[in-house]
Amino acid sequence: MNTITNNSRNLFETSFNSSTIYKDNSITIYKEFKSRMLQVSFKPTRKNIKIESTSDCVRFLNIIWDNNLFNIQEQFYVVFLDKYNSLISWTCLNTGSADECMIDVKLLLAMAITCLASKIIVSHNHPIGNPNPSDPDRVLTKKLNDDAKYLGLKLIDHVILSQFGHYSFMEKGGLK
Repeated sequence: MNTITNNSRNLFETSFNSSTIYKDNSITIYKEFKSRMLQVSFKPTRKNIKIESTSDCVRFLNIIWDNNLFNIQEQFYVVFLDKYNSLISWTCLNTGSADECMIDVKLLLAMAITCLASKIIVSHNHPIGNPNPSDPDRVLTKKLNDDAKYLGLKLIDHVILSQFGHYSFMEKGGLK
């Protein structure tokens, strides 16, 4: 059973202050608490950039992608859209190695919520040239899709880019 004692409740309630004193009988503990908040800042985009299809998405990604790393390292981009598919913002979430890129799903979804996105598109590249998804790509897409739905967000697509083309989970029926 999970119960909160009065001392724990007082500690929790005052943890937003810069320093807190916790007293339990004869023990006094001083602790510094810092608020860990995600701060997302973005500049307004040009008027009404809409991404309504995979081809729109691929064109946009080709513009924003770091071409110096495209055939060297995997990168993972996220595009944030409003409910009308208008661009809110985008970010390169991570740059990995030649054959993998680690993603923090919680961070990705927290960013989407913070910038008030309704829809998200994720994309990464395969430097080796084969745009087909790996098993970890499929697992990540399912997890993102399920977690986004739970939070009221919609994963529109996961696009894998390579020098030989692209793979769209939406086009191939991998998002439901």
